[in-house]
Amino acid sequence: MRAKTLTFAALATTLLAPVALFASELHPIVDFQAGYLLGSGAVNDKWLGTESLAKSKILPGQKKYRVYSANRYLGEVTGAKAISQGPPCEDTRFVEFSSASKTKCKTGEIAIAGSWNALPRVPRQESTAQTTYRNVVSNLLKTKGITKPTVRIAQVLRVDLEGDGVAEVLINATNHNGSNGLDGNISSNSRAGEYSMILLRKIVKGKVQTTLVEGSFYPRAKEFNAPGVFKIAGAFDVNGDGKMEIVLKGRYYEGDWTTVYAVEGNKSSSVLKVREVLSDGCGA
Repeated sequence: MRAKTLTFAALATTLLAPVALFASELHPIVDFQAGYLLGSGAVNDKWLGTESLAKSKILPGQKKYRVYSANRYLGEVTGAKAISQGPPCEDTRFVEFSSASKTKCKTGEIAIAGSWNALPRVPRQESTAQTTYRNVVSNLLKTKGITKPTVRIAQVLRVDLEGDGVAEVLINATNHNGSNGLDGNISSNSRAGEYSMILLRKIVKGKVQTTLVEGSFYPRAKEFNAPGVFKIAGAFDVNGDGKMEIVLKGRYYEGDWTTVYAVEGNKSSSVLKVREVLSDGCGA
């Protein structure tokens, strides 16, 4: 099993906010498809992972959630109390939605218990065949030991994450089991030259910077190493501060997970920073 799948509880505690918060201040964030409670944004601009919420005994009960697909608001639904479903993922809290809610919002990616618009700027899909992006992917793969890469770009999204009028680009490049990884079975083994990664391209102080948000690389074939495959679920303002966070989904042959990343930095900084703030999932 990949190390990532062994540390969901640890990932969920990336930043532990003070426990002296009232439940009314919480804005739970849920993977709508899987039901994973990822954590919460709070009014004091802190992030609370699920383990922090559990220790504080402020796990959300029944709440109203606004559900979003990658490109639109789908409606409001009611989620049940966040609970554990026991082994093998007893530390993961799940929020159940009714079958009617699932039908109503069948393309939903994220559910947020907040009244703000979590899609203030809608991501735009772009061509995966652009030479610039293919060269970027190829060059990065070579630095990871894949000297003759097969470049497969699965997703390209353009969106203004910070609301400053300058758009960023998210790239999902994946070569797994002969496909781009968005559909199909996940192998427990990796072939030589396989990979999956998410890149962020952003203009920083007038220059384009590319940073690796998440990635797995396999220059050589390995058996039963549980390779991970990633995709971009979307970009959403999950805590109501006007800035959009990146939401990624990963999976391996026995499980999956969802992670929220915040793009950080200020105008005086010349370094692009992306930080994992919330994550949870389930796997054997």
